[in-house]
Amino acid sequence: MTAVIAELQDKVPSGKLKASLILQPRQQFVRDFARKNKGVVAGIDLFAASAEAWRNLPADEKEQYRRDYIAAKEKEIACM
Repeated sequence: MTAVIAELQDKVPSGKLKASLILQPRQQFVRDFARKNKGVVAGIDLFAASAEAWRNLPADEKEQYRRDYIAAKEKEIACM
């Protein structure tokens, strides 16, 4: 446990931990889906509906989420 705490104390001030907090492509899609469907779908139904929407998403739109993710990750790494 002390090793984990020591590692976190090292990573938090240096900014190394922040890069791992960038949302993955599918997570960003869920966030966008929730924002667009606010008040229509909520709770556990939101996750089921967003999972179904992700499965039905065309490959080019999924690729756009992946490109956005890579760009955000590179930008965050460059800031470090």
